[in-house]
Amino acid sequence: MTRQSTDKTSRKEVLETQLEVSRLMDAMKNEKESRKSIIDVPFITPMAFPLMVNRMRKGRRAKNCPTGLPN
Repeated sequence: MTRQSTDKTSRKEVLETQLEVSRLMDAMKNEKESRKSIIDVPFITPMAFPLMVNRMRKGRRAKNCPTGLPN
């Protein structure tokens, strides 16, 4: 076995054991095949909150406004 093939094998083992690539690939496949729907909610959801804070911070920096959310 050459050094290059040993390196590839080692890399593959690390990906399989540490990152669980097969589980990630299965999850991505399931997500791709699943049915999705967009629902308007009257409040900020926990998943949306960090995105909204980030957007507000970027907008504040662009305007150079001293008010807003702290960094």
